[in-house]
Amino acid sequence: MSSSRDLGCDDGHGLWRVAVEVPAAAAGFFEDALSPYLETMAVMELPAGDVTEMVFTSHTPMIVEGFVQHKPDAELLRRCIREAADPAGMPPPELTIEDQSRRDWLRENRASFPAIDIGRFYIHGSHLQPPPAGSRLNLHVDAAVAFGSGSHATTAGCLRALQALAKKRRYKHILDMGTGTGILALGASKLWPSAAVLAVDNDSASVDMTRSNADQNQLRSRITTLLHAGYRHPRIRSGPPYDLVIANILAAPLVRMAADLATVLAPHGQAVLSGLLSHQETAVLAAHRAQGLYPQGRFRQSGWSTLILGRGRSRQ
Repeated sequence: MSSSRDLGCDDGHGLWRVAVEVPAAAAGFFEDALSPYLETMAVMELPAGDVTEMVFTSHTPMIVEGFVQHKPDAELLRRCIREAADPAGMPPPELTIEDQSRRDWLRENRASFPAIDIGRFYIHGSHLQPPPAGSRLNLHVDAAVAFGSGSHATTAGCLRALQALAKKRRYKHILDMGTGTGILALGASKLWPSAAVLAVDNDSASVDMTRSNADQNQLRSRITTLLHAGYRHPRIRSGPPYDLVIANILAAPLVRMAADLATVLAPHGQAVLSGLLSHQETAVLAAHRAQGLYPQGRFRQSGWSTLILGRGRSRQ
């Protein structure tokens, strides 16, 4: 997690996209190589025409991409790509650097954002009709520059995990680390109306969007936002231990921040982790087992994993 002053950029202002196409088995190497130089990152399946159900393998084409607010140093990024290619066991992939400042992100995202059904949740933008009446949990979320519309497998996995946990217990203090648009904070607040939710992100656009979405869903009184990278802010450390921590980010930061997560998690708390490919589970679980956190549940979709962890060993 870095800021634009760390990126080795020139004076080209605007939004820039950096991307490489690699096999799924190699995606983690390039994610780790590029993440220090980009402000937001994602790893996703390469669209495959009209195919609606992919068979995910280690050779599945993936896009590792990120965005930055200033034109990046192309030679620096190419050097990172070359260094990542060797341990990945492949030739350096082609590096794409694109100026995105003139794209109408709001129009594009809304056009590709239909209503989404995930268990009890009905997620829709303001350009669509409200959900049908009944026992559904309505989340009104407009897609924007910040990531997180509910359509990605990691977000869907987290929402499924939260619903599974809601059948078993209640939570009073919830932390959503890397909140994006705030969709998981919103979902948690809907499932546990009496809980206090702290939504944290290192991107100001994400924090602003989370506040806006909380307002749209009449949840602003239950959700507090914080602009910060990681768990070490005094507001997080000085608060009550969190009995539920949600972190839908990427595998590398999940590993790096495992000890910090364990520090703020209540003795009987649980964590929902996502943003990792299924083959990255081993590394993420190992980092958290070292902190006394063990798997209690797992959701997999389209090659992505969502993990539920808690203190003490389980049967998994």
